[in-house]
Amino acid sequence: MKKSRTDIIISGIITIMLVTLVVVMGIHSNKSILPALTFEDLLDAIEWVESKGDANAVGDDGRAVGAYQLWKIYVDDVLRIAKLGGGEGDHPYRWRQNKIMSRIMVMVYIRHYATEKRVGREPTFEDMARIHNGGPNGYKKQSTKKYWEKVKKVLNERS
Repeated sequence: MKKSRTDIIISGIITIMLVTLVVVMGIHSNKSILPALTFEDLLDAIEWVESKGDANAVGDDGRAVGAYQLWKIYVDDVLRIAKLGGGEGDHPYRWRQNKIMSRIMVMVYIRHYATEKRVGREPTFEDMARIHNGGPNGYKKQSTKKYWEKVKKVLNERS
């Protein structure tokens, strides 16, 4: 599918806005529960658990798309958090298959929901992974514990 000039311009502007938001939010924190591992390592581990890095992966009966297996509702939430409109067409949903854009969306989502104020303490990698998997309150859900174990295993293998 060929992108129109307008789609390309809008995508470029939104990319710049999201990258700026990520930098302003201090995404590149080195805080971790495991020494020598960074937030970037966590994102890599989540990506591996979700899709083994396949930007074209589709799961959950077609609802989860891309390297991070993002649902449309996840993208909608990121757009709301970043105060960006959806724009015309479905291009924000196509970002799920773009490794850079999907990673930025995961960063925005995690940094929005994994805060000391929300969690009641300094958020850990476990909190962050479980929020990615189970939504804003995923860090509390029993159903996300097995997911965290998978992510932790990948982190331990890479440390």
